[in-house]
Amino acid sequence: MAGYITDYFGYPISDYSDVAMESAQRSWCPFLDDTCTKKMQLDGTRIISGVCAVQQAGFGAPEVICCPHRLYADHYQMLRDVAKLAFRAEYPLSSGRQALTMATSTGTPTIAVFGHRWGGELRLPKMDGRSNYFVDWVLALLTPEGELDDFCAIEVQTIDTTGNYRDSRRALTPPQRDKVKSNVGLNWENVNKRILPQIIYKAQVLARESRCRSGMFFVTPVPVYDAIMSRLGGADQVQQVGSLQPSSITFLAYDFDNDKRHDGAPRRLMLARKHMSTHFEVQQAFNRAKLPDQNVYGKAISEALGLEYRASVE
Repeated sequence: MAGYITDYFGYPISDYSDVAMESAQRSWCPFLDDTCTKKMQLDGTRIISGVCAVQQAGFGAPEVICCPHRLYADHYQMLRDVAKLAFRAEYPLSSGRQALTMATSTGTPTIAVFGHRWGGELRLPKMDGRSNYFVDWVLALLTPEGELDDFCAIEVQTIDTTGNYRDSRRALTPPQRDKVKSNVGLNWENVNKRILPQIIYKAQVLARESRCRSGMFFVTPVPVYDAIMSRLGGADQVQQVGSLQPSSITFLAYDFDNDKRHDGAPRRLMLARKHMSTHFEVQQAFNRAKLPDQNVYGKAISEALGLEYRASVE
């Protein structure tokens, strides 16, 4: 297991422009327009990480965005992408209660945004003392009269790393900008253990909401989307639907748009995959897990004991 840091404080590590170097020097996140919030231990000191994406060693390995803030590129373009799909028009976005003032004062339908550094978190009641149905973002469409018309939810998921990228990060300490290998890995098993069950559960909660007509949108980097679909047996095993509905799960997968890359600016993201399904279809695909051959445990035990395996006959 080995890999590299490829995107750092918002810029490719190969970008030596003044603005990229200054971003690293200031520990600045261009997507939050503020100091990076990710922390790590390096040589006994707690420092700001600045790691946006990593890449496993090996030919053809993709870059994988590992910080959700990196998906907020282009001034939160993903929010506008979701809003246009969910509400079938391009309405202005505004933070929380400010959207109510905008809608009534301008006489224009307006989208109230609740989420990270926008309108704050919604005060949802905990269930059994837990908040496992909370989502990252809520977009609420308000009428010109200031009434709630429709809303949708957004879950943003990147990938957790395993091992560590200390050697790679040390080589990027300003003014250095070297590509050095470390033992960083990617926790793909989380897709099976945590991500998919959470998606299904939260979508089921939203399907019971009378004002949620387009369900949940799941925003993720392309490699994470591909891993999810692989776990579900392939994208062709997750039936798509023709229109949004309360039970919808719409996967939106983003990737770096390297064709439009130029030094001195963060790489833009492009919407590379869209898969519109429902929580019923995702649940069915999840339940159709690929299982190993029958009696693999019994055969392994027999082999370890030097015995010939014989299946039980009832």
